[in-house]
Amino acid sequence: MNEKTGLLDYLTAQMNYAYLSELRFLSREERNDLIREIDRIPSEDFSLWEWNDALEYLAKGKSKPNTEEAKSELLSMLKRSS
Repeated sequence: MNEKTGLLDYLTAQMNYAYLSELRFLSREERNDLIREIDRIPSEDFSLWEWNDALEYLAKGKSKPNTEEAKSELLSMLKRSS
């Protein structure tokens, strides 16, 4: 990943959205597309801060102590809401 691109900005671009806020209002199909996109990203490609930021912004989850747990919790919470 591009080190200058944050995770949320990367996901916004991958989903072909113009605005970050569009990631918060997804149809079931779009949410499933987002889940697949996140699942493809190795947890080490983004910092712990980036994963926790995405977890808090997209799923209102609480910060986790490492990238793998933050990614896993983000996926889990997104799957429960789809």
